[in-house]
Amino acid sequence: MVNAYVDFILEEFLIMKKLRWMLLIMFVSITIFTVIYIYSGRYVWNYFSAIGVRSGMTREQLVRSLGEPNDVYFRGFVALVQYDGINFLFNTTQSGVALGTMFGIEFIGSDIRLGRQRIGVGSTREEILRAYENRRNAWAGIVNDSDGKILRVRDGNAWLHFHLDENDKVEIITMWLHSPI
Repeated sequence: MVNAYVDFILEEFLIMKKLRWMLLIMFVSITIFTVIYIYSGRYVWNYFSAIGVRSGMTREQLVRSLGEPNDVYFRGFVALVQYDGINFLFNTTQSGVALGTMFGIEFIGSDIRLGRQRIGVGSTREEILRAYENRRNAWAGIVNDSDGKILRVRDGNAWLHFHLDENDKVEIITMWLHSPI
């Protein structure tokens, strides 16, 4: 009787040990699958937070977050609030008063780098295409009537234009959260 009880306890112990190993293997497999799924997703999950701001900020919120801008200048009905290496775009009225929230960003300095491959101003056409190839939720192409000098990328809900110079290196990156056209 004692032997049967010991055998029963030993069998239960072995079953629990197998169950723990199976759970561990399942956990590791799910973790690996999740990491692979995330890695092959968007190149940058949130372009705004990558530079320390959030989408939809007002000019006043931007100033509270980043301090006074270096300059504010106007291009038609767009106000560009300029900081070191970056311009934030706001809609304006005819009188030049900034309205609403930030609708876009221009990267003009080479200090800001994005994603694992650290693309930014100065990156080559090949580096841009390599960064966005084979990504879910991403699409890359050339803007019509740009002579191949503007690459358009849609990454999740962000739209980026990579303006290339004569050497096929990025000189400006423009970003929106909606289609620029």
